[in-house]
Amino acid sequence: MGFHWYLLLFCCISTTETTLYDVWRGSDSDGSAQYHTGTIDVKSHAAYGYVDTGKYVMSVSNRQKEYYFDQTHRIRIYARNKDWSPSIYTTATNIPNSLVFESASYQVYRIIDDRVVIPYDTGSNQATRLSYDVSGNYFDLDTSYLEPNYSYGINFSIYDTDTATYEQQAFTYKFRVVKNEY
Repeated sequence: MGFHWYLLLFCCISTTETTLYDVWRGSDSDGSAQYHTGTIDVKSHAAYGYVDTGKYVMSVSNRQKEYYFDQTHRIRIYARNKDWSPSIYTTATNIPNSLVFESASYQVYRIIDDRVVIPYDTGSNQATRLSYDVSGNYFDLDTSYLEPNYSYGINFSIYDTDTATYEQQAFTYKFRVVKNEY
């Protein structure tokens, strides 16, 4: 008669236990005997919730093609969900409100060579963080940091609480800085 080892494995059993105990038994002609025991630490794998990194349509509501050098200009951002589909009643009776992002940031770059002039500052200073009020997000752009007679672009990043990262948006606001001749 041969000697046989066996281990029973249970698959897909839900448990709240943190440790399972395995018992190895063998059988011979005399009957069953326990030969070895051990422990198995249970690993918990929780599923992540659905993360919808927002897709937004953005624009600058007080858009200008040119800004004068050495002045401060307030830039107001309008944003809405990309998949927003109003009914004819909503369109005719309401002016859609802008989304307000509690944590968003901007960066400014020179278009001709893609040189970042004002980088995102999302660290402890948060110098490029957007402010907000009931009308939406905005920031004050001091053009004394920019060279006149160049075109610039502004990119925006919005903080996503699900991924704990800033997500750069596809929208770029472009403008030119000119010297005030008067």
